[in-house]
Amino acid sequence: MLMKRSSLLATIIGLVLINLMMATSVHSQFPQPWDMISTVPYYLAAPIIPTVTGTEITFVRPADVDSLPYHDGMTMREWIHYLNARGTRYMSFTEAYYLDCQYLPDSVFAWYPELLTEGRMINLDGNPVPYGDYGDDNWVFCEATPAWHNFLLRVVLLAIDAGAEVMVYDTPQGLERCFCPYDIQGFRDYLKNKYTPEELAALGITDIDNFDYGQYLRDAGWTASSLNSACNSGQTSDIPLWDSEWIPYQEFQLRQHWASLVDSARVYAQQRYGRDIHFAFNLSGWGGAIWKLARWSSFTWIEIFYDDMIYPQRELTIPLVKVCEAAGRPLNPMTSPTEPFSTSDLGRLQIAELYSNGGIGGPGISSHPQNQLMIPYFQLVQFHPELFDAQPDGEMAVLYALASARHDISAEIAFNGAGYLLSDLHRTFDALFAGDGDWMDDELTVNKMSRYRTVFIPNQAYLTETQAAVILDYIAQGGVVLSTGQVALYDPDGNPGNWSTLQSLLGGGYQTYGSGKVYAWTQSFCLDYAAKRGVEEPEAENIRNTVAAVLDTLVPPWIATDFPRTVIFERRNNPGTNSLIYHLINFNYDPGTKQVIPEQNHQLTVPILETQSADSLAVTLYSPDDYAGHILASPTQMLGQRLLYKKATSNTI
Repeated sequence: MLMKRSSLLATIIGLVLINLMMATSVHSQFPQPWDMISTVPYYLAAPIIPTVTGTEITFVRPADVDSLPYHDGMTMREWIHYLNARGTRYMSFTEAYYLDCQYLPDSVFAWYPELLTEGRMINLDGNPVPYGDYGDDNWVFCEATPAWHNFLLRVVLLAIDAGAEVMVYDTPQGLERCFCPYDIQGFRDYLKNKYTPEELAALGITDIDNFDYGQYLRDAGWTASSLNSACNSGQTSDIPLWDSEWIPYQEFQLRQHWASLVDSARVYAQQRYGRDIHFAFNLSGWGGAIWKLARWSSFTWIEIFYDDMIYPQRELTIPLVKVCEAAGRPLNPMTSPTEPFSTSDLGRLQIAELYSNGGIGGPGISSHPQNQLMIPYFQLVQFHPELFDAQPDGEMAVLYALASARHDISAEIAFNGAGYLLSDLHRTFDALFAGDGDWMDDELTVNKMSRYRTVFIPNQAYLTETQAAVILDYIAQGGVVLSTGQVALYDPDGNPGNWSTLQSLLGGGYQTYGSGKVYAWTQSFCLDYAAKRGVEEPEAENIRNTVAAVLDTLVPPWIATDFPRTVIFERRNNPGTNSLIYHLINFNYDPGTKQVIPEQNHQLTVPILETQSADSLAVTLYSPDDYAGHILASPTQMLGQRLLYKKATSNTI
């Protein structure tokens, strides 16, 4: 599959520093030496070749492929084939709702007059909606209109002809305030299919065939201005039929549009060229927004605003990267920290965090000399895909329930907080993704949960009936569940959940059920930790101590170390090579110097696999400045099935 990291490595052109990321691989046999020089991709020595992955991609807007004569698209194909020959794939990036006319010839609307006559978004006052302050003829276009849908499809097909293999669309959130004729008719059809005439009459709709929702709102006194004010402030409860019917219709229509476009493009690519085409959508935001179109995406492409996060002191992206991998949509961040790579370690931290947790892509780079600092980090991933394609193998899991995220953003924040908390306690963890049965399939099973001796459920108040049953079975079979805040109270529709036994177990305190154990905190510790970590450290430390006291008693930790909490461990398992991989990332970042403070002379004890033995064990250390890796020398010793390595004076992270 395209999105597997080992097959994407050749698309990366990158840079980085030393001493931020190390990978320790515990093998049951000694590794073969690497001939690194012969495997360095040619393009790393060819700075004139532009970056075509990560954030610094070459845009394929309609002007590049569709609006210009077809032979220009073929010229582009020659360039893309030139990149393909050097192991680089091309990603097309297209706006979902507008044409940036500063890049378009003046004649574009003469070529596509239907875009102006039928394709624009129309507000409640009946006027087309301009896009920002970009000059004349910059309009917002509506995906409900055949004109815009067909235009986007034509762009995709020509991009495929030119050789593009990945299509990314920017901010396809949906146009909830469009009242064009196609949306008005679409809403009629939606309501007609959803309700009987009697049910429609109860909603105040007696003539569905002539029902005009825009006129309905205008008759109720609403204008484009008052509607915008209400929506922008989140005060939409007074808008008749808005939250209950109009927004669900817009979501339905949005998904129909993209399903049709993606399916058509994939069929075209297979029938004409025999190749797969992959899609992704920039759907940043809370409330599970990134999953709205996940059924049609191959990976997750979103903007991460690192500066607003106070990265990495307060927030990390570890939980986000993990849940994307668990959902089968690995994270490819569109953005990077804004600090220059030449003077700050933040970019190197981003790469280390991304790849050690199952992400792909990362910051794009140019030929600027400062970016040469990044190359060792990307090359570590390139030369050792077995360290990064290994399956997650944490000692614990944190549950992410999409139904909860869609209802309450605090569920997502608490999920992140649980990830920060466990990472700071040196507990390796993975994400358990539980779909809502709508945006994403509900595939949580007892077998998936039973891979972990402990599952953390932070503020996940909305579950499906199946998920509630699975969690209860997991506990009965010997699993340990920890929960914080309100958990398992409602079904995805907001109705009280019909699973009283589970609700009683998660109501507070310590209880046993079957062979399992439950400890439930009624306090929202994970939600609080997400806000206080690195900002209000005394309060954050109190939370760490409170949780650790219970956690260490119920499930003793796998890792014993005197590393500070700023050194975070990730654990992965490669069954094919009988290898256990521990990634160590040093997040001890000094914002004053913009550098990571090295750590030395620490003790570390970790468990090994049951399939490994001391007789044939090899412990190999890899880092960005040591691609070949080297066998760790004494002092190491086996303590049963645990490996002790201490006083690593020659190995700095």
